[in-house]
Amino acid sequence: MIRLAIAFILFIGTGSFYTEKGIGDLPISTVDVCNANNDAFKPGEVLTYKIYYNWGILWLAAGEVKFQVQETENNYLYKAVGKSYPSYSWIFEVDDYFYSYVDKETLLPVRAKRDINEDGYIIHNDIRFDQDNKTASSTLVVNDKEPKFIEKEYDSCMFDILSVIYSLRNIDKSDLSTGDLIPFDMMLDDEVYNMKMEYIGDVGATKVKNLGDFKAIKISPSLIKGRVFDKNERMQVWISNDKNNVPLIIESPLAVGKIKVILQDHKGLRYPLNKVD
Repeated sequence: MIRLAIAFILFIGTGSFYTEKGIGDLPISTVDVCNANNDAFKPGEVLTYKIYYNWGILWLAAGEVKFQVQETENNYLYKAVGKSYPSYSWIFEVDDYFYSYVDKETLLPVRAKRDINEDGYIIHNDIRFDQDNKTASSTLVVNDKEPKFIEKEYDSCMFDILSVIYSLRNIDKSDLSTGDLIPFDMMLDDEVYNMKMEYIGDVGATKVKNLGDFKAIKISPSLIKGRVFDKNERMQVWISNDKNNVPLIIESPLAVGKIKVILQDHKGLRYPLNKVD
């Protein structure tokens, strides 16, 4: 379940892409995700989320995921580390690490790595992006199998699982209307996924457990179909309605049960969160 939170429940799963019922008929936004200017975050930002898993009437605190922004001379370095709590590890133990190096000017990824161990299922993935020549090269090792190398070409720009989150945070909401779809391409392991995010709009005050009430907007991302998600329901993401555009709460149905991810702590934000008094 940590892996879902690492992706902010936006994109990841196993299987083929599908478009949820009705989403394909919505208008495509003209927002250009490939040319984002960073006005939402700064180096030193740390966001910590708590992950809950629901099965029947029980809500279990499953684990925690922490996102950090660092910088080098030419790149931002995004890090996400997810771990299951000891009380949950006997059910499913998780130890996940995600890294993404992005160009400071474009916020497009240069390199992305992930090292995950989910109850003994181990993946090492290293992707190099050449955004100028529009190619991405992936080296994938699963458990003890031989490394798999694949190269993909693309037409516009390509993201990894972390970089797209920070680029989407920099979209100008004033350019969006309710029902607009924001398309983007993302590479995960050795596959490229053509994704869409629906902008739902202002939803007013939203209560975040232990932190208070915040002004929020809502989005609804498309999913990657498989054994993880329930294709008959929609995922919902509440984002702070301010210049930070920080995800506050994520709720998603799964094939078995539900999952909820809630912001627990924040440090080094570029702006104060828009809290409701």
